[in-house]
Amino acid sequence: MIVKPDKLNLKPSEIKKKIDVGGDCSDWHSIFGTNCYAYALGLDLKEQRICDKAYQIPGLMGSIILHRPIFELRKMSIEDRMILDLDALKIEYKEVEPEEKYDYTFHTYRNSNSVSSITYSWPVAVFESEDDFHFLRKCHDGSWSHKVGFISYPTEMDFDKKIITDPRKCNLEQYKYKKTYLLTLNQKW
Repeated sequence: MIVKPDKLNLKPSEIKKKIDVGGDCSDWHSIFGTNCYAYALGLDLKEQRICDKAYQIPGLMGSIILHRPIFELRKMSIEDRMILDLDALKIEYKEVEPEEKYDYTFHTYRNSNSVSSITYSWPVAVFESEDDFHFLRKCHDGSWSHKVGFISYPTEMDFDKKIITDPRKCNLEQYKYKKTYLLTLNQKW
């Protein structure tokens, strides 16, 4: 069964206006209504304001907004499910290497060969375990931060209490690093 976005009051333009691109974990407001997924995407908005399980089931927002069958999510990888949500929210993305330098002053992503002509906002690292997911978000100071579940504050520490400087080398217990994406907001609707 496909639920119409209007029925859930799921409006991409309203969600998009609430996206935080700041990248500083101390500025997060919706501590008890968001998880690592919401934090990584910058959705500083309690899950209930979007739709039930929007953050617990990556791809759900995209399925509803783009009128795709929700049961298809079970067949998709965590990255594909995130990309479905990004497409629905009109957040652009690009796969990158985590060690590439992001210049927050000019909002450009620099690599060894060139400067991107596209303006980006923040890098996100995707992790997966056998039956779960986890996401990290890069901070302005170059460290990575994340939110563990719905009741914790964002932190720059991994499970060994070390500051996360490289998502591929941090200890997130059962979660294994998959990919890093650079997300940007297209301001036009």
